[in-house]
Amino acid sequence: MGTSISQKSPRTLSWQAVGTAYDSDQVPVNRICQEVWRAATNQEAGDLSRDLASPFIGSCVQIAEKSQSIPEAMRAVRIEAVSQKHASIATSLAQRAVAAAVAVQNVSDRKSTFISSLIYEASNYLVSRDISGHVGRSQRTSSVSATTSLKDSVCRRASEVASAAFSKVSKGAEWSKAMGQVVASLREG
Repeated sequence: MGTSISQKSPRTLSWQAVGTAYDSDQVPVNRICQEVWRAATNQEAGDLSRDLASPFIGSCVQIAEKSQSIPEAMRAVRIEAVSQKHASIATSLAQRAVAAAVAVQNVSDRKSTFISSLIYEASNYLVSRDISGHVGRSQRTSSVSATTSLKDSVCRRASEVASAAFSKVSKGAEWSKAMGQVVASLREG
């Protein structure tokens, strides 16, 4: 039986601001989303946005666009991860995004589904690290269901911002540049 260890966010001022935003019903969801991504890209180690901008993640987009089935896509992602020696949380997030994209019938929608799913999953990972510690600390997070709803709202907002930003990226832009623009939009709100 495998176990999983929840990695808390670093104890930085940026992450403390995120915690305060979780507790205050005066802070809108879009601002929480912005603070989460600012904190995530403002830490000494573990910058998820760097991993998301890697060539491996860019190759996952192509896998999603070309695959005929989810099992085929998952095999291709595993092979690509091994060949590029890419093992990080971003690898797992990309697998989920590829599966979501391949499930879309219209192949022309797969790239936008991939980016939307990737950022939703990345946001879910970032928010999940700490939000459980805020259950019952305020009216906003007074219960597990309220906290779960807040987490989902933040993730959906991040996905929407990412989709809008990605649609503005030029078609021929390299993956790292495109992801840089998406993350900048997330940080700016």
